[in-house]
Amino acid sequence: MFSTIFYLGPKGTHSQEAARVLSGPDTALAPCASLHAIFDALRQDSRSVGVVPVVNSTEGPVIQAIDELKDNSDLEIIQRLDLPIHHCLMALKGTTCEDIRCVYSHPQALGQCRQTLKRLCPNALVTETASTALAAVRASTEPGAAAVAASAAAELHGLEILARDIQDDSENRTRFYVIKQKNLSMTKLVQLRSIIASLDETLVQALCQRAQFRINAGLYRDRMQTESLEELAADFCGQQTIAGRARVLRMFYTRTILPTLCAPGEDSDNRKCISTDGSCMNALVQRLNLAEHVASLKSEEMPDSLRIPYEHNDPDAMEEAITNHLVEAQVIHRTLEVARQRFPSAELSDRIANLYEHWIIPLSRKIQVHYLLKR
Repeated sequence: MFSTIFYLGPKGTHSQEAARVLSGPDTALAPCASLHAIFDALRQDSRSVGVVPVVNSTEGPVIQAIDELKDNSDLEIIQRLDLPIHHCLMALKGTTCEDIRCVYSHPQALGQCRQTLKRLCPNALVTETASTALAAVRASTEPGAAAVAASAAAELHGLEILARDIQDDSENRTRFYVIKQKNLSMTKLVQLRSIIASLDETLVQALCQRAQFRINAGLYRDRMQTESLEELAADFCGQQTIAGRARVLRMFYTRTILPTLCAPGEDSDNRKCISTDGSCMNALVQRLNLAEHVASLKSEEMPDSLRIPYEHNDPDAMEEAITNHLVEAQVIHRTLEVARQRFPSAELSDRIANLYEHWIIPLSRKIQVHYLLKR
């Protein structure tokens, strides 16, 4: 059992709940002020672990956690925990929803409760805080303020719970990774593939949601010429920001992914369609970003199979050399399983697996090739 579990504090966060699930009778729970502080603490203590949120079923990846995992190659993922997330709206005793003028919480929690908050307190100003527990601290000192946090935070800070289970999705869950100092038997590439697996799950879930709506082609007026995957990979790598890469992928998404995924025609109300498009694009960009990180690891200790095509600047030979058919088959199998869990439709699962096999995985390979040959 672990001597200490570091978690994102202060006390009263959902991260503390995750740490409690993992703890034993002799385990100390240590709150940290930031995700970065958790990673710093683990580098100083080989007997302890940290628990960090990496992806939420409603709001998608926790980008800061993903970035920290990529940047800390001396740490490894040893376990994952899927925790149901139940949010409460809380305020000083005697406060009513009509009294609330400001709602504090972490941006992920606010996103998970967006629609319910509009209904409960439509005139309140929504303000982000570093954690849900810090939101409860703010609410405990400000009349007319409320917090979105775990029920434990209300007990800690003497707040009254005005509404329970205010998350928009009743199946709202967050995946946490348990991390520790690295076991030398685990390579950097294996660790990165664990992160990719979580992002694949987020992307597949978003695609499943989008498949419930028709293409709604009238929403997309782009008239740019469709690029080859090689050109698309080069343009993607040429952009340094998430927004820039999303712009590059827009045509690929509307011309390739949507026709494969969705039935033709228009929906009478396309607002949810637009929202799910945003979720799909965000998940797709995050997933493809990691192709560069995979290529970076391969370039650090370049095997002979890659060195020859690298020296000859041969993209076809390089793509053949980096292709791992077993890993790609595992990815496709994983997408099928996630899609079937989300929506038990064999046809939809096959369509998403087809997208991965013929478009997303090949584009990921070509991004790797471009990165390796243009360094």
